[in-house]
Amino acid sequence: MTTSVQPRRFAPWVAGTVLLVAFAVLYAYASRVPLGSSAERPLDPARAIAAGEELARRQLADPESARFRGAFVDTRWLIPVTCGEINFRNATGGYAGFRRFVSSGPVSLREDQMSEEQFRNLWSTLCGPFE
Repeated sequence: MTTSVQPRRFAPWVAGTVLLVAFAVLYAYASRVPLGSSAERPLDPARAIAAGEELARRQLADPESARFRGAFVDTRWLIPVTCGEINFRNATGGYAGFRRFVSSGPVSLREDQMSEEQFRNLWSTLCGPFE
Protein backbone atom coordinates (compact mmCIF):
# COMPACT_ATOMS: atom_id res chain seq x y z
CA MET A 1 0.00 0.00 0.00
CA THR A 2 1.41 3.30 -1.06
CA THR A 3 0.36 6.56 0.37
CA SER A 4 0.47 9.66 -1.69
CA VAL A 5 1.57 12.82 -0.02
CA GLN A 6 -0.15 15.95 -1.18
CA PRO A 7 1.94 19.10 -1.36
CA ARG A 8 0.97 21.83 1.01
CA ARG A 9 -0.67 24.86 -0.56
CA PHE A 10 1.21 27.77 0.94
CA ALA A 11 1.39 29.82 -2.25
CA PRO A 12 -1.92 31.74 -1.86
CA TRP A 13 -1.23 32.54 1.80
CA VAL A 14 2.34 33.59 1.14
CA ALA A 15 1.35 35.80 -1.81
CA GLY A 16 -1.46 37.40 0.19
CA THR A 17 0.83 38.08 3.14
CA VAL A 18 3.53 39.60 0.92
CA LEU A 19 0.99 41.88 -0.77
CA LEU A 20 -0.49 42.91 2.57
CA VAL A 21 2.95 43.83 3.93
CA ALA A 22 3.82 45.72 0.74
CA PHE A 23 0.62 47.79 0.93
CA ALA A 24 1.21 48.48 4.61
CA VAL A 25 4.73 49.76 3.88
CA LEU A 26 3.49 51.95 1.02
CA TYR A 27 0.66 53.33 3.18
CA ALA A 28 3.08 54.18 5.99
CA TYR A 29 5.45 55.90 3.53
CA ALA A 30 2.64 57.87 1.84
CA SER A 31 1.27 59.07 5.17
CA ARG A 32 4.66 60.58 6.10
CA VAL A 33 5.48 62.28 2.76
CA PRO A 34 3.97 65.80 2.64
CA LEU A 35 1.63 66.57 -0.23
CA GLY A 36 2.49 69.33 -2.68
CA SER A 37 0.90 72.62 -1.76
CA SER A 38 -1.89 73.83 -4.00
CA ALA A 39 -1.45 77.36 -2.67
CA GLU A 40 -0.47 79.98 -5.20
CA ARG A 41 3.24 80.69 -5.11
CA PRO A 42 4.49 84.27 -5.17
CA LEU A 43 5.92 85.52 -8.44
CA ASP A 44 9.70 85.59 -8.63
CA PRO A 45 10.41 88.67 -10.78
CA ALA A 46 13.97 87.60 -11.63
CA ARG A 47 12.77 84.26 -13.02
CA ALA A 48 9.91 85.91 -14.94
CA ILE A 49 12.31 88.43 -16.50
CA ALA A 50 14.78 85.68 -17.42
CA ALA A 51 11.99 83.66 -19.06
CA GLY A 52 10.74 86.68 -21.03
CA GLU A 53 14.24 87.56 -22.19
CA GLU A 54 14.90 83.96 -23.24
CA LEU A 55 11.70 83.95 -25.27
CA ALA A 56 12.72 87.20 -27.01
CA ARG A 57 16.23 85.81 -27.59
CA ARG A 58 14.90 82.66 -29.33
CA GLN A 59 13.38 84.73 -32.15
CA LEU A 60 16.71 86.21 -33.22
CA ALA A 61 19.00 84.97 -35.97
CA ASP A 62 21.96 85.42 -33.58
CA PRO A 63 20.52 84.77 -30.08
CA GLU A 64 23.93 85.07 -28.41
CA SER A 65 24.23 88.71 -29.50
CA ALA A 66 21.15 89.85 -27.53
CA ARG A 67 21.68 92.53 -24.91
CA PHE A 68 18.87 93.59 -22.56
CA ARG A 69 18.19 96.63 -20.40
CA GLY A 70 15.37 98.06 -18.36
CA ALA A 71 13.42 94.79 -18.13
CA PHE A 72 10.54 94.58 -15.66
CA VAL A 73 7.50 92.41 -14.99
CA ASP A 74 3.96 93.75 -15.09
CA THR A 75 1.50 91.67 -13.08
CA ARG A 76 -1.78 93.44 -13.83
CA TRP A 77 -2.88 90.49 -15.96
CA LEU A 78 -3.33 86.80 -15.09
CA ILE A 79 -0.07 85.94 -16.86
CA PRO A 80 3.03 87.95 -15.98
CA VAL A 81 4.23 90.18 -18.81
CA THR A 82 7.94 90.91 -19.28
CA CYS A 83 8.68 94.30 -20.82
CA GLY A 84 12.03 95.85 -21.65
CA GLU A 85 14.52 96.76 -24.34
CA ILE A 86 16.66 94.49 -26.50
CA ASN A 87 19.63 95.18 -28.78
CA PHE A 88 20.89 92.50 -31.14
CA ARG A 89 22.96 91.98 -34.27
CA ASN A 90 20.97 92.42 -37.43
CA ALA A 91 21.49 90.61 -40.76
CA THR A 92 24.50 92.77 -41.64
CA GLY A 93 26.21 91.95 -38.34
CA GLY A 94 25.84 95.36 -36.70
CA TYR A 95 23.83 96.39 -33.68
CA ALA A 96 20.78 98.46 -34.64
CA GLY A 97 20.12 99.98 -31.20
CA PHE A 98 17.79 99.12 -28.36
CA ARG A 99 14.19 98.32 -29.24
CA ARG A 100 11.34 97.57 -26.87
CA PHE A 101 9.97 94.05 -26.50
CA VAL A 102 6.99 92.45 -24.77
CA SER A 103 6.96 88.77 -23.77
CA SER A 104 4.12 86.87 -22.19
CA GLY A 105 3.35 83.16 -22.21
CA PRO A 106 4.56 81.73 -25.54
CA VAL A 107 4.59 85.09 -27.41
CA SER A 108 7.31 87.72 -27.69
CA LEU A 109 7.05 90.80 -29.90
CA ARG A 110 9.47 93.62 -30.70
CA GLU A 111 8.59 97.09 -31.88
CA ASP A 112 10.36 96.47 -35.22
CA GLN A 113 7.96 93.61 -35.96
CA MET A 114 4.83 95.79 -36.25
CA SER A 115 3.75 99.34 -36.92
CA GLU A 116 4.62 102.04 -34.41
CA GLU A 117 0.95 102.58 -33.53
CA GLN A 118 0.30 98.86 -32.98
CA PHE A 119 3.30 98.50 -30.69
CA ARG A 120 2.40 101.70 -28.82
CA ASN A 121 -1.06 100.24 -28.09
CA LEU A 122 0.42 96.88 -27.08
CA TRP A 123 2.98 98.48 -24.75
CA SER A 124 0.40 100.85 -23.22
CA THR A 125 -1.97 97.98 -22.53
CA LEU A 126 0.49 95.43 -21.17
CA CYS A 127 3.41 97.44 -19.79
CA GLY A 128 2.15 100.86 -18.81
CA PRO A 129 2.51 104.36 -20.26
CA PHE A 130 4.43 104.56 -23.52
CA GLU A 131 7.32 106.98 -23.12
